[in-house]
Amino acid sequence: TPWILVFGHRPLYCSSIFFWVGRCTIEAHEYRRDLEDLFSRYHVDVYVCGHNHQYERSWPVSFGNVTAKNYNNPAGTVHIVTGAAGSPEGNDPTYVPEFMAPWRAGYSLTVKTGWTLMEVNSTALVFSYIH
Repeated sequence: TPWILVFGHRPLYCSSIFFWVGRCTIEAHEYRRDLEDLFSRYHVDVYVCGHNHQYERSWPVSFGNVTAKNYNNPAGTVHIVTGAAGSPEGNDPTYVPEFMAPWRAGYSLTVKTGWTLMEVNSTALVFSYIH
């Protein structure tokens, strides 16, 4: 199997200012406790979720530690939050500073809705956020 992806609803890593104190710290920690052993054991490449109305992407992460600052055969899971597809509540363009989320590799500051395009072949897995 060239790629192992897991899709869920709640983020295991997120950095929204609005949700930092509950969702991105306490809740996310609980989800990581429940799932990261499985992600590690089964070599999950990417975890894709929504819930937060924003787009952000991590570096490869394993148990809270960045395993690489690139995506070439990483020894960790890349986490993608892509929950900005069009909620009437609006999108959240706020993020904590980088030092508080050292695993974060990219994010979108837009309040516009958007969607994620995934392109897959046997040698590459490419995600693009379109807004």
